[in-house]
Amino acid sequence: MSYCEKCGAQMDDTTRFCPVCGAENTAAAAQVVDPNLPPQGLNVMAIVGMGLSGFGIPGIIVSAIAKKRANSGQYRHPLGPLATAGIVVSILMTIFWIAWLIFVVVGLRELNY
Repeated sequence: MSYCEKCGAQMDDTTRFCPVCGAENTAAAAQVVDPNLPPQGLNVMAIVGMGLSGFGIPGIIVSAIAKKRANSGQYRHPLGPLATAGIVVSILMTIFWIAWLIFVVVGLRELNY
């Protein structure tokens, strides 16, 4: 229980205004969160996933985690598309690295290394 700063009337901690004088309860006002405010936080995993996309499989893993977090709606910035791009680029880079590895192995066999 708290008391009104203006008239001294007793009131509940969650009551925003004094029932006697109508003064604002500053303790309750500080606890009020505007539901229209977007959630806080930044999905750093989406940025890291995009950065790792050149390495293939690690980029797929991190970007997939970022996509899951972005879909949960707990982040301020809509980084779902960046996470999706990280997955796509990572898949393409994985294909590239596998093809490169095949060409190197075949090329070394032809040169008898």
